Amino acid sequence: MSSLPEPRLLGLIGGLGVLVLLCGGMGAWVLADQAASQDRHVRVEPARAQRQEALPPVEAPKPFEALPPVEAPAAAEASEAQLPWDQSLLGTLTPMGDVRAPILVVAFTDLQCRFCGTGMDNLVAVAQRHDDVTIVLRDAPLPLHKDAVQAHHAARCADEQGKLWPMTLQLGRNHADLGADRLPEHARAAGVELSSWTRCMESQRHLGAIEADRQQATALGVSGVPAYLVNGRWVRGQQSEAALESLLAAERARGTGWAL
Repeated sequence: MSSLPEPRLLGLIGGLGVLVLLCGGMGAWVLADQAASQDRHVRVEPARAQRQEALPPVEAPKPFEALPPVEAPAAAEASEAQLPWDQSLLGTLTPMGDVRAPILVVAFTDLQCRFCGTGMDNLVAVAQRHDDVTIVLRDAPLPLHKDAVQAHHAARCADEQGKLWPMTLQLGRNHADLGADRLPEHARAAGVELSSWTRCMESQRHLGAIEADRQQATALGVSGVPAYLVNGRWVRGQQSEAALESLLAAERARGTGWAL
């Protein structure tokens, strides 16, 4: 028969048990705190990375030729300097009016340019109100307009039938819809007979004349379209009808003329 432990021994054993429990609790608290700290670090780093990845990329600067052109103000004035008369400025397209008129406007245009289309509408409307104004059309298609050259070729093929001006206005009003499959529809709308026009388009016989016009425009310093020579004085950018009327009135007041 075993004897019971003495009270003093029991008390010592109990005290050791409490100490073990306390140490175990503190160890568990320390481990838990370390785990939580590690957990906080794990959660913080992805959040920081996510903020960095969410920054928008820096775009490369756009090329200058892609910048939209600036419309000329309504009260534009012709330059004072007058170019000397040169017969080659008449080009090879049918003019609207008599080239011996007191006021001759040589218009450098791109049929895929929306400013050119609106500007040509305004110019033709004003010219048709006055017997002393003639318009000469020159081709100046820009390299960034992929459909422009064929649109100018389509207009030259229409000119073979005496339909240059209806075709030019039709194409300018539809500058955003000048794909090869759409040109026959524009020709039909302008009153062009399609069978001979189609043969002309297939021949591509006017490409040389278009390039010659473009090279002369470059030699004259045309850097943007539309650009107009009004009796030899430069007017650049799309003009309203009111601005054109003012320009023509100023030219009449000069009374100097230009061509022929």
